[in-house]
Amino acid sequence: MDIGWLSLLQATGVLVLYSACVVLLPYLAAGRVLRRFSLSQQFLMAFTAGNCAIINIGYVLELLHISNRITLIALTAAVVLSIRTYVYEIDWKRWLGTAFDGLIRLAHGTLQLRMVLHDMRDALGRALGSLGRWAWGQVRHNLIDWAFILAYVASCYYVFGHMVMHCLGYMASDVPVHLAWINQLFENNLFSGGIYPMGYHVVIYYLSAVFGIPAYLILRLFYFVQDFYIFLMPFVVARCLCKSRFAYAGPIICMVLTGAFELAFDQRYFASLPEEFGMLFVYPCLYYAVRFFYWRHEEVQGGRLAPTLRQAHGPRGWVLGWRESQWCLAFFALAFGTLLAVHFYDAIAAGLMCLAVVVGFMGRFVRKGYFLSVVRTVALSLSLALYPMLICFALGTPLQNSLRWGLDVINNDASTQTQESMKVQEDSTSVASASSRGGTDGARADSGSVASVAAGRAPEAEEPSPTTLQGLEGKVRKLYAALRSGITVTFAEDPGQLADALLASLGVLILLGIAHQCIHDYQYGATLVASSLGVIFLLLLRQANSLGLPRLMDEVRTTYFLVYSFLLAIPLCVDAVVGILAFDRRGTLRSGLCLAFSCLMIAAQIQTGYTKVDKSDELQRLTQIMPNGNIIVASDILKSEKPFHWTIVSANIETEMYRYRGWHYEIGDLLKKIDAGESSYFAIPTDDVYFFVEKRANYYYSQLDGQYAKVSKEAAGEPLPDISGQSAYRFRNRVIVMSKLYYWARRMQQLYPYDMTVCYETDDFICFRLHQNTYRLDDLGIDYLDYLGELS
Repeated sequence: MDIGWLSLLQATGVLVLYSACVVLLPYLAAGRVLRRFSLSQQFLMAFTAGNCAIINIGYVLELLHISNRITLIALTAAVVLSIRTYVYEIDWKRWLGTAFDGLIRLAHGTLQLRMVLHDMRDALGRALGSLGRWAWGQVRHNLIDWAFILAYVASCYYVFGHMVMHCLGYMASDVPVHLAWINQLFENNLFSGGIYPMGYHVVIYYLSAVFGIPAYLILRLFYFVQDFYIFLMPFVVARCLCKSRFAYAGPIICMVLTGAFELAFDQRYFASLPEEFGMLFVYPCLYYAVRFFYWRHEEVQGGRLAPTLRQAHGPRGWVLGWRESQWCLAFFALAFGTLLAVHFYDAIAAGLMCLAVVVGFMGRFVRKGYFLSVVRTVALSLSLALYPMLICFALGTPLQNSLRWGLDVINNDASTQTQESMKVQEDSTSVASASSRGGTDGARADSGSVASVAAGRAPEAEEPSPTTLQGLEGKVRKLYAALRSGITVTFAEDPGQLADALLASLGVLILLGIAHQCIHDYQYGATLVASSLGVIFLLLLRQANSLGLPRLMDEVRTTYFLVYSFLLAIPLCVDAVVGILAFDRRGTLRSGLCLAFSCLMIAAQIQTGYTKVDKSDELQRLTQIMPNGNIIVASDILKSEKPFHWTIVSANIETEMYRYRGWHYEIGDLLKKIDAGESSYFAIPTDDVYFFVEKRANYYYSQLDGQYAKVSKEAAGEPLPDISGQSAYRFRNRVIVMSKLYYWARRMQQLYPYDMTVCYETDDFICFRLHQNTYRLDDLGIDYLDYLGELS
């Protein structure tokens, strides 16, 4: 089978297994509790609980140093059975007694095995029939919604599946580091690199350990799973919050397909990284926060704050009798705790969006019955995320460098925002914003326009009233220019009109929300205000330097979350505007107009839109840090070679990939031994040694003169870089290292023509194979520099 199609099938398999763990198992454990909610709400709750359970199961076993495949499966089964027993009130004593009696009857011959199998078959048939009728009912009554879901799945496979098939290697330089930390989890070393949010690593480790899939393979494909759920979350949340049924579909499907955004935004979706995984829980947090205010108000108005529901459930009513608002707070704690356990940047973005919800519902937030519940929930979520870090920190584990750096950035920015540094920060923000989209003209124009407005409207001392008005006008213009600039940098072009339209939409959304709050529907209006403020807060964070605000994240990461926040604001804006134009009691006309809008939007994107697939070649050139040949050859090695009978010599990317299957030797270490001439004999003691050489050297974000640099005799003749780690494979150093290894391998072919062969070669990559007699190993310490002129 073609390896591209094989990769797509493997990615689909990982998606199915992950979905089974985080959606199916929670529903099997507590489906009775979830049935009171709609299908979309059940999905969000099961997804949140499943991820939180996996992470905490891994945390507990790692802290106890007993984590392995058996303990992971055993503890997972124990948790599922315990919850199911509590929820469904299963009497295991009676059940086991009945099973034991059946075995006794089988042994005595009073019960035939044929009848037992017949009863089991009938029970399975009834269960499958009931499931099929339920599924058919869901599809029959929500046919258009399921059609949009199928369109969404097709869009994900078209965009992200295309990259899975054509880009086989890792797509970010951070991935090897995360793989090293995941491999340490197999040795029960939780914080091997220091204290750092390890929730993402625990999930990958759990899937690898339980299902026996190599961790490097999951990391290579997991971005497909992440992206599928990243866009599915706002898809489901918008479906739950919009009054019309179909306003959500068009904008989100088009966001999956479109290639109109800057590469710095698009390329992050094609790497398996913790920050992207944490985005899965941003919208669930937002939804639980909004829905809490909805249901809490209904409970207050209906007088249902007393625990009357618990009486109907007997001793198990402590949980089963919870009100809807209590369930929202519980799942908010699980979602935010899981998000913070994955990455602190996601917690900042989610925190700003939840702050927008608090502002939107401020009239209720400060009331009795709301405030203290929210505070307790936030405290619970923080403890849920931080307890393993605090335990290990108390035992002497230091902070990881990136976490320390993030804290330093926040502290330094918070303490150095002075009036004297405002101008310097504004200039640096303009340059950084423009460089992220390939130029500086747009950003400089914006900042220049702000400066010209301020200079042209200098106040006069003898007229205080005009001075105040002009100063306020100048500040408003500066704020608008900063927000507008924050939107324009997200696009590949500089669509000023589109930025104005988006800002106008946010303003309209706030006005409509306030109008709904005052006149018609307070809860819906507060939701509109919150969705708009969430985008504005992220815009302010994006432009923090130019506005003199604390800088919590760099501009590229903030822009990433900013564009993600559009996925709820745009559908709600469409829903609110259509609701004014087509007001009918049943909502049929409103839903019809939204359906037409979504269909037209998707059709326009397909017909004339610029998709991410159109940028796949450029994305691959900018993001892929290893050639496809590395994966193709390594897959053949793993399939055909005996474990630990082979060694791969390559750059440091593969150091942790095949840790438990074979050996790895870095090119830099090999060349240092060869060039140092420490001894007359040097060998690698395995049956086969594979040398991975990039004929066109590449590195993440580091193209040489805009092109891949080919190996050459001139580069091979240069001195070996006297550095180690990633620096040995950056820029010109990578070309030198690859050139030296290439011509050394050609020299080895001359000396050992029967042992040294080429097993795979393309225009970009070549793999040499050295087959050895382990009783008489080949000498690798040969002199190759004197023969550069002879080699072709």
